[in-house]
Amino acid sequence: MHGIDIAKNSGFSENRLNRIRDWSAGYIQSGKLPCAVTAIMRRGEMAFVDVQGFSDVATETPIQFGSLFRIYSMTKIVTSVAAMMLYEEGRFQLDDPLSAYIPAFKDMLVWTGGSGDAMTTEPAATLITIKQIMTHTAGFTYAFNNPTAPLEAMYEDRKLDFNPKGSPLSEWIKELAQVPLAFHPGARWNYSVATDVLGYFIEVVSGQPLDTFFSERIFEPLNMIDTSFAVSGDE
Repeated sequence: MHGIDIAKNSGFSENRLNRIRDWSAGYIQSGKLPCAVTAIMRRGEMAFVDVQGFSDVATETPIQFGSLFRIYSMTKIVTSVAAMMLYEEGRFQLDDPLSAYIPAFKDMLVWTGGSGDAMTTEPAATLITIKQIMTHTAGFTYAFNNPTAPLEAMYEDRKLDFNPKGSPLSEWIKELAQVPLAFHPGARWNYSVATDVLGYFIEVVSGQPLDTFFSERIFEPLNMIDTSFAVSGDE
């Protein structure tokens, strides 16, 4: 499927829009991307659509405009929107301590040096707040941030990145709380599993499983009927 030429009625320059098509083609031809689906909306109308590449490179199955994609860390945005919905309802304050809702995070330790049995820690100077888990400043990390570092190695050993064991968030939280923080809460920014913690916080505050909250409060009202944690059997 090629670009749909409706730019003349949208106020965009057709020649400049074609640069997007060429840019996408370059990434596909170089092997950096298997496919690219690009859409631009203006004033509620579709101004540009370009679909290139394959959904399955091995079988050269063409990608379609309606093909489903994994959105990976874009789920962080959805999770943060869900949290702010609860905030608007007055269910919590941003400076509330996380431990008031998830007691496992009450007495956190902070890594100060060493690794393994020689690792040294100290008590966290302050309690983690809800604002900090929403802004990646709570002290958590990801194993892939620095796989050879002591804390990241603990994350890898316990399989804390993306919860590959598929355990309930309540169980995952217990394991995470046993690992020291990378720094004192609020001391700095670090991309981390903090939004996963926020997901469980949403479950606690709302009394609903995270996928149910997403579906009932966000996806269905916005008619995002193809967005979920798993692909249904008929898709």
